[in-house]
Amino acid sequence: MARILPVMERYRVTCDDIWMGVFKKAGVPTKRARVLLNLSLNLVRGMGLNRLWRHDDAHYQIYLKEWITMANQQLAQLK
Repeated sequence: MARILPVMERYRVTCDDIWMGVFKKAGVPTKRARVLLNLSLNLVRGMGLNRLWRHDDAHYQIYLKEWITMANQQLAQLK
């Protein structure tokens, strides 16, 4: 585990940096971008784990559509 942790951390930081760059180019303040990014990642991770025992794509589509609506509302407030 000690050998894989630095690799996982580097991967996470790299991905976060890429996404934060996208948010920055879109004019999203850093604090708001960090919240949206972390909420998005945790939603997807949680759904991925839940998918191990619940194989109901319609169920997940409902939550993804709702998240897209919520994220768009947050981003629209910045304009």
